[in-house]
Amino acid sequence: ALLAEVFRMGGLNPGALVGAAIPSWNGRSSLPGNSIFFAETCEYSKQLMDFRPSEVVLTHIDASFHPETCESASDTIKPFVDFVSLRPADGGLYYNADCDLQKEIASSFDGSTVSVGTGEGCDVRGFDIVRKRFGSYFRIESEGEELRLTFFTPLPGDWNVKNAINVVAFALHHGVSPDVIQEALAGFSGISRRFEVLFDDPDGATVVDHLTFQPPAVCDLIAEARHRYSDKRCVVIFNSYDVVVLEEQGDCYARAFRGADQVIMRPVQPAFQQSIERADRYDLPGLAEEIRKHSETVVDLTSASE
Repeated sequence: ALLAEVFRMGGLNPGALVGAAIPSWNGRSSLPGNSIFFAETCEYSKQLMDFRPSEVVLTHIDASFHPETCESASDTIKPFVDFVSLRPADGGLYYNADCDLQKEIASSFDGSTVSVGTGEGCDVRGFDIVRKRFGSYFRIESEGEELRLTFFTPLPGDWNVKNAINVVAFALHHGVSPDVIQEALAGFSGISRRFEVLFDDPDGATVVDHLTFQPPAVCDLIAEARHRYSDKRCVVIFNSYDVVVLEEQGDCYARAFRGADQVIMRPVQPAFQQSIERADRYDLPGLAEEIRKHSETVVDLTSASE
């Protein structure tokens, strides 16, 4: 979505298909005005293999996202290796050089690659990153040359700073001017259900809707809520749809919720190919007790109707 906005402001009128609604698009897609089309996909159920990309931008890879299928590093990267192999010989691969798994993927290909990250030696490097309450500032070094501009994104979390650096790298390599990129980043306020503020009373509650269920992402979410609203209590209402992840990573959840003042856990809602019986058997009170062992977090269980 952010790439599409940058290219749109650059006058290139791309099309796009993303995983959540964009307020300015009135939906999840935007029709192309030329041959450029951006598509968001992921490794779940090998959805990414339905695409035939001309270029690939890898954002985040984490083995804990799918413990039911990823028992080793090779299991984790295989879907991405297969996906990247679908690009044409002259298609670019933009990868996060701060991630060992992504470096391993990039090293297996002879085609054009662009390393992006925050460490020394990256083709495109983000540096001087400054987190503020409602956004982040950073600068860019591209192929050894520092750009004169300071970039700003109002999007929450360290993960979005990394995404923004990826966007800058890709856009620069495709001729979009730094000034246009700077303006587009600063003006993009996000997508639905990704730290979406539904209600904000300065003297009362702030309600944020965020779709995530993996322990590392839950931990990042709570940290960002603490960062933005440090003067308020952090209450998390957790509604899981993935029984497999809960079964495999109960201990990880117990640690992930430590940053919250209170966790309200709703009954597991079975999704995908999981059975209702399996969800009903899951020991949610046991997970609640594990959370209490790891912290002073208050944990409440609710019924499906609450």
